[in-house]
Amino acid sequence: MSITVARLQELRHAADEEKAAEIRSVLVSQGMEHLLAGG
Repeated sequence: MSITVARLQELRHAADEEKAAEIRSVLVSQGMEHLLAGG
């Protein structure tokens, strides 16, 4: 069964979103949310 490139990109993007949300929650919980604003 082959998987399309679009599907792979979709999955990778979803994983990145999940990771970003996790990092945000960790920073906020440690009182470092000011680091998020800097980009």
